[in-house]
Amino acid sequence: MKTEAISAVEVISMHLNRHYEADQRADAVVEMLLENEISSWDFWPLLQILWGGFEKIDHTMFVHAMGAEKRKSSWAPTAEWRLLPREISIFRGQSLGKEVGLSWTTSFDAALDYATRFGCLTNKTPVILETKISKHAVALVIDDCDQNEFVLWKAPQISDCAITPVPSIH
Repeated sequence: MKTEAISAVEVISMHLNRHYEADQRADAVVEMLLENEISSWDFWPLLQILWGGFEKIDHTMFVHAMGAEKRKSSWAPTAEWRLLPREISIFRGQSLGKEVGLSWTTSFDAALDYATRFGCLTNKTPVILETKISKHAVALVIDDCDQNEFVLWKAPQISDCAITPVPSIH
């Protein structure tokens, strides 16, 4: 049985997928939030569904969008979030010098794959970032093919991360 909130999320998701390229969807979600076209209650289920399809994310805007008081008050821990240990070692593959993002994984191999597939396309210095976080730093848990992905409330500082250079494959 579907609830109104779920069907609203499905409609918004279909609209975004039809009318926006993958590199535009994250900005469109933030814009829809700012225009009050997405309710705070629909935001979290929508983000859960769409996050993996975002190719370009303005992390500063998403931190603002997730942290807005009315959206933060509609956040509820999921079953996956409740099962997290108190402290988690996480990894992120990206280009050195780029803004540290919100999307992290518990899989070193997944971070390495991301760094070598995407990180070195725009910058010749792919790296793996590693840090430890409290489970309370996690806004969303996205369980995708044994690659636990975590969307954080805010990105860690680069100074709090161990940086492992990845040899370029060019």
